[in-house]
Amino acid sequence: SKRVNILKLWLSIMVVYIHSTGTEFHFAGGDVVFDVPVWLSTFKYFVSSAIASCAVPGFFFIAAIFLYRKPFSWKNNIQKKIHTLVIPYLLLDTFSIAFYFCLQQIPSLSPFFSKPENIVADWGLLRCFEAYLSNKYLAVIPTWFMRDLFVLNLFAVLIMKILDKFPKTSAVVLLLAWLFVPGEIYKSSFWELQAICFFGFGCLFVRNKFKLEMFDKIPAVIHWGIYLILLIADLLTREQSLNMFIHRVCVIYGIIFWYSCATKFQAGKLKNFLIYLNGI
Repeated sequence: SKRVNILKLWLSIMVVYIHSTGTEFHFAGGDVVFDVPVWLSTFKYFVSSAIASCAVPGFFFIAAIFLYRKPFSWKNNIQKKIHTLVIPYLLLDTFSIAFYFCLQQIPSLSPFFSKPENIVADWGLLRCFEAYLSNKYLAVIPTWFMRDLFVLNLFAVLIMKILDKFPKTSAVVLLLAWLFVPGEIYKSSFWELQAICFFGFGCLFVRNKFKLEMFDKIPAVIHWGIYLILLIADLLTREQSLNMFIHRVCVIYGIIFWYSCATKFQAGKLKNFLIYLNGI
């Protein structure tokens, strides 16, 4: 639908902001850290973390809704995902490895691309293989979303059967995992915690015949009020242990809020142009 396309566009913009927060640069000869004013650090967190952190979970949620909203063949789905996820993933990661390798051979440029773990010439066959699968090396850093989404699609039928058989228990487990399991406890080379939880949420949502339009019944002023309170709480507690819980609640409500805002986005040339851009 056009609303989902608008939501996807906004989430895409947020992904850009998530990856535009770096203040440290790592070179072979040492690290360079920029001194960021407090006001800029605060603004950066508010936009790129408090607001934008719902982007990637939102994409996993949408992917699950599109997959499970109608019957599908596991074989046909995987064949499609090989073309849309696996091939682009392998091409991008191979290009990333080759790009680093070539620049590391140029003396004037190699210091900028020569962190010890990223010296491609020192990699053995096992390290090259691992670079495609884990988050440890340069290759998968920008493409882990495609990797995780494909692995989730491999187990899509099993996930659906488990969630269909134990919908309430699954919903509670996924919600508790998302709200309370710290990233340093959950470690996986294939699935980020946000990938599992929000793909599962999307499956539960559509399999239990919920519709995103149900949130349209909430008045806009209520949406804005709840979301602003959560964002401010996230900002004010960003250095406290309570922040993980508040931040993750903010992520869940952020998806609801931005989808609801897509309804309020008035028709016109700008809307049609943005939808066109999202479809390119």
